[in-house]
Amino acid sequence: MECSVRGVRPMVILDFIARTVEGDKNISRELVITSDGDGYTSTVITRNAFHLSPHLVLLVCKASTSIPGLLDNTESIALVQNGLFQAIPDQTTSITIQRYERMELHCAENESAFIIWKKAIPPRYMDYELLLYSVSFGQWFVDVFAEDIILENNVSLVLPSVDIQHEGEYICFYGDGMSDGVTVYNVTVVGMS
Repeated sequence: MECSVRGVRPMVILDFIARTVEGDKNISRELVITSDGDGYTSTVITRNAFHLSPHLVLLVCKASTSIPGLLDNTESIALVQNGLFQAIPDQTTSITIQRYERMELHCAENESAFIIWKKAIPPRYMDYELLLYSVSFGQWFVDVFAEDIILENNVSLVLPSVDIQHEGEYICFYGDGMSDGVTVYNVTVVGMS
């Protein structure tokens, strides 16, 4: 993962940290600064941001200059899921729900700082469609990518009226930057059309 600014004056110093419920934590990173004569390019790179939490990390790219107040925005964030995850739990919760009923899937026992909900894509169910993600650190934000989906209590995925296309495997990754977990549901929809 990298963060960079190109062609700027004065030089901008970048740093990567992991934001957690216990505060900002240093992660291994490398800073590279080059100059082309007209401006500077700064790039900070991290290759292993998952040493604190195996599934999710909230990376913050921090920028600073020698001139205080020059930058309007000094932080950019990215919620990153480990693409190499292997720890999907053996225990999948199977639920059967009547067509057109409300479905609520709980991700974790308590509200989590980060949530990512995905659904397996048929027919092979090897890839996942991103349904929504949520980050709640001071400023709370949610982005929903699927129609009719609601996030309740910053932890539960809700569909007000399920239909046949909602059948399948749902997976939720949750965490707080120091620990995380995975919840899996296999949803079967029954009922006449």
